[in-house]
Order: sequence, then structure tokens, then C-alpha cells
Amino acid sequence: MELQIQHGALHLKISNSKPEHAPRSSTEQGGSIGLSNVRTRLQLLYPDAHTLAWYDEEDCFIIDMMVKLSAHDPS
Repeated sequence: MELQIQHGALHLKISNSKPEHAPRSSTEQGGSIGLSNVRTRLQLLYPDAHTLAWYDEEDCFIIDMMVKLSAHDPS
């Protein structure tokens, strides 16, 4: 897990190893229900101020998220 806050943005990158011979899921289907929920929450809380990408590699699964904190005013 990597977490950085720079220039008013939070950047989070998480990678998770896969067990050997694990079947690959299709990222073309949009990922799992968890990723769908995260996408929805990011759009509600940080519209046009975030990115979310995920990669299904041969040996690991990677999530890469960025949120522009300066664009969000909680008041």
C-alpha cells in the first residue's frame, strides 16, 4: 500500500498478490461490487475531482486512486 498527499491531492495505490493459478477476472465488466460502490461514492463526494483505475495483472490486482482534496469543500 502506498499513500501520499501532495499538491492538494491524495493518491492511494494498493496491490494485492493473487494465489497461484487463480482465474483472472475481467476488468471489462467493471470489476466487483466493491469497486462499483467505491466508484459511486467517489462520484457523489468528489465529482470531477477523482480518478480510479484498477489493473488485473497476472500475479496481482492493483487499485490506483487519486482525489483532489482542495476541490472538496465539506461545508
